[in-house]
Amino acid sequence: MKNYKKGLVGLTIVSAMMVMADTPDTKIYVNTFVDEDGENTNNCSLREAVRAASTHMSYGGCKPTTGVNVIQLEKGEYVLSKELQPTSSMTILGAEPLDYNNVNVITNTYPASIAPQTTITGKGQTRLFNTTINNQPLLTLSNMVLSDGFSADRGGALYMGGAVSLSNVTIQNSKAKAGGAIYLSNPNSNLTVSKGNFLSNNAVDGSVVAMSCQDNLDIGLRNLSMDSVSIIGNGDSNSNSTLALCGKLTTVISNATIAQNTVNTTNGTILQFSSNSPRGKIALSVNATLTLLNNTIVENTAWATLLYNNIGRKALNNNVIAYNKSGKSCRYADTGLKDNKSSQLSLFWNAFVLAEGVDQCELSDEDIKNSKDKVVNLSPDSGVVPMSSVLSTLQPASAYTAFMQMYFPVDNKNDTDLVDVGSTQCGTNADQRGILRTITGVAEGATDPNTCDIGSTELIRLTAANIAKTNDDVVDLLKGFSEYQTKFTDLINNPATRPDFLPYYKQQAEKYTNWIKYVKSDQKYRTIFADPFAASMPAEKVLSNNGREIKYLSSKNYQVDTWPLGKGRLSDKNVFIPDGTNSDKDKIKCEWDKNLEQILMYRTDDNITATGDSLFCGYSLTLLNDQGTATATKSTGYVIANFSNIAPYAKDATYTIEHGTLQSISVNLLENTNDDGDGNVAFLIDKPNKKPYYTDAQGRDLAINVDSVPDSVAVTAERSGICPGKDNKKTCLGGKIQITVKNTLDPFNYSFKYYVYDADGTPSAAAGTVYLKNTASSASATSGGGSFGIWSLFGLAGLVAYRRYKTKAK
Repeated sequence: MKNYKKGLVGLTIVSAMMVMADTPDTKIYVNTFVDEDGENTNNCSLREAVRAASTHMSYGGCKPTTGVNVIQLEKGEYVLSKELQPTSSMTILGAEPLDYNNVNVITNTYPASIAPQTTITGKGQTRLFNTTINNQPLLTLSNMVLSDGFSADRGGALYMGGAVSLSNVTIQNSKAKAGGAIYLSNPNSNLTVSKGNFLSNNAVDGSVVAMSCQDNLDIGLRNLSMDSVSIIGNGDSNSNSTLALCGKLTTVISNATIAQNTVNTTNGTILQFSSNSPRGKIALSVNATLTLLNNTIVENTAWATLLYNNIGRKALNNNVIAYNKSGKSCRYADTGLKDNKSSQLSLFWNAFVLAEGVDQCELSDEDIKNSKDKVVNLSPDSGVVPMSSVLSTLQPASAYTAFMQMYFPVDNKNDTDLVDVGSTQCGTNADQRGILRTITGVAEGATDPNTCDIGSTELIRLTAANIAKTNDDVVDLLKGFSEYQTKFTDLINNPATRPDFLPYYKQQAEKYTNWIKYVKSDQKYRTIFADPFAASMPAEKVLSNNGREIKYLSSKNYQVDTWPLGKGRLSDKNVFIPDGTNSDKDKIKCEWDKNLEQILMYRTDDNITATGDSLFCGYSLTLLNDQGTATATKSTGYVIANFSNIAPYAKDATYTIEHGTLQSISVNLLENTNDDGDGNVAFLIDKPNKKPYYTDAQGRDLAINVDSVPDSVAVTAERSGICPGKDNKKTCLGGKIQITVKNTLDPFNYSFKYYVYDADGTPSAAAGTVYLKNTASSASATSGGGSFGIWSLFGLAGLVAYRRYKTKAK
C-alpha cells in the first residue's frame, strides 16, 4: 500500500516537530506584541529578541540561544515604533501557517496550508528592517506579512546591507523613494524569495525592488532569485520602475505572476534590464544575466513592460508577456533592432504579440527566426487574440492558489492556446501553486500528450496512473501499521504534544487502526493492495471565470470502478492487449474496497506469475456528479500485477528442560510457524484447504530444517526426508520432533536455529530460534551458542498473543 510508505515521511515530520517542541532553547520565543525595548524583563518583545540575537546577550525578557539565532513569533500583529536593526545573522519565523484539522487541497495531504498569520507593520511611519548599520548580516524571514513600511529614502520595508531570504512572505503597502518593498545596498545584498506576494508597494524607482548599481566605485555583484511569487498592483503613474535591475547581477524569476502594476507611461518600465533608459544611462554590466522561466506578465501599465538592449544575457523560457497596456510588452532600448544580430536574447516557447503597435514584443528578425515554431503568436492575421480566450481573469488568493493571486490558461485546443504547446522542457519542476509540471501522465489511448504549458500555472487533467505491484506481505503490512498506530497514540497521550497537532495525530491513529482492522477482515489470498489515488493526477473544475479548482483525489470526489483483464501487455497508446489465450482472466478478481480505499487484486488459484508475464486489471476514476453524462470527467488506468509467493515465518520458541531427568522433550515446531504473509487461504477456490507448510508426495509434513545444533543437543524426528526445491541436498524433519540434552547433569541453557518451508517449498526468510531453558541454569550458566534472555521472553509473549488471536478467530 503506497499510503503505508507515505506514512514513513509523515511520521518523520511529526517526530521532528516533537523534537523541536521538546527543545525550546533552540529559539527565542517572543511573547508580547508590545514594542518593548528593555524596560520589562517579564516579557520578550520582537525588538528585544533581535537585540538578544544580535549581541548574544540577554536583553529585556529575552535570552539568547546557544546555536543559530532563531526567533519565533506568535499569531497576531507586531507594531513597530522604529526600525529593527539586526547586526548578526538570524531567522525570524511567523506562526506556522498550517491547519491540522483539514487536508491541503493542492497536495491532498495533512495538514492544510493557510495564509500567514503573523504581521509586522510600521503603520506607514517607519521602515521595518535595516541591516546596513553593522556587519551586514544574513536575514531570513518566513511565514509572515510585512505591512505598511515607510522610508523617505531607501527600502520601505527592507533596507538590506547583507543577504536576505524570504519564504512565504507578503510585503504590502510599503513606500520609499527607492525600493518601495526592498532596497539592496552593498555587493553582498543577495535576495532570495520563495513563495510570497508583493502587493501595492510604491516608490519612484523600483516599487518592489531597487538596488545600488555601483558599490565602492565598482559595479555591484549580486544574485537575485524569485520563485513562485505574485507581484500585483505596485506603483503608480509617478513610478519609474517596478523591478529596477542593475549592476553585475544574476537574476532568475520563475513561476511568477507580474500583473496590474503601474509606472509612468512616458518613460516607466516594469522590469528594467537595460544599460539605457529614457531617464539616462544605467550601470548594467555586460556580464549581467536575466532568466525568466514560466512567468505570466500581463495587464501592466507602462511605457515598457520589459526593457532590454544588447547588454547582458537574457533567457526567456515558457513566459507569456502580453496584454500589457499603453506601451510595449518588450521594448528595445536602443536603435537598429530589426537587423540586430547580437541582442543576447534566447527565446524558447513564449507567448507574445508580434504585430506592431501597443503591446508588441519588439524582437529582431534574427531572434524571430531563431525562435521559429517556439513562439505562440497572439497576433495572427485576424488581429490580436482577446485575453479572455487565452487567460482567466486574475484569481484571488485562496487555498487553491496557494494564497497567491494568479491566472490560469484557457484550454481551447487551438494554435493560440498556452496549454500543451508541445514542449517537454518545462523549465521548472513545479508551477506557482506547487503542482508538478509532469509530462508523464498519459491517459489510456490518449492522442493528445500532456506537454508543457506557458505561464506560471500548469493545468492538470485527470489521469489514472498505471500501478505495477506484487502482492503484499500481510504480516509485514500489519506490523508496520501497528507501529504507526502505536506511535500516533503515544503522541496523543504525551502531555508535551502541542494541542494543535492533536487533530492530525488522532486522524492518523484512527486511520491505522482501521487499516489493521480491515486488512485482517478484507484480505484475500496473495492480495495486491493498490491505491488508485497515490500516483494519479486529479481533475480541475473550471470555474465561470476560467479559474481552476483542484478536485483532489479521494473517494469523496471520485468513483472507482474495476474489472479483470487477464494476461497481456500495453500498446504504445497505453491500451491493454491480451495474450493469445488469456486463460488467466477467469482466475483474476479486482475489487474496490471502500473500507481500505484500495483496489484489491487477487487470484482464485495459487499460481504465481511466470517471469516476463504480467496480469492486468483495469480501473477508472470518474469525477462525482459527472458520472453518466456525455462529458463525464473520466480516466482509465491499469493495475499491473505479478503474483509471487511470500515466504513463511518461523517464530522463536522456548522450552524448559528439567535438570536431573533424561532432559528430553517432544515438540511440534510447526505450531510456531505460519504462512500468513500470503493471506487468507479460504479465498482459494481451487485449494481452499491448502496447508501452510510443505508436505511430500505422500502428504507427509517434512517442513522443518534445523541448523546450528550444539554438540550437546540431539534432535531427532518422527520422520525425515529431502528438503524441497533448491535445498534438496538438505534433510528436513516432520511429525513430532525429539530434543535431547545428552548429559543428564548438564546445567546449561542451549539454543539452535530452524527454518520452515511452506506448501510451495519456499523456506522462511529468517530462522526461528529454539531456546532450551535448563531448570538448573543461572544467568551465567549458558552454553552451546544460545541463551535464554529478555528477547526470548518477547518472542514467547508474541507466540502466546498469536495463539490467542488464532483461537479467538476460530
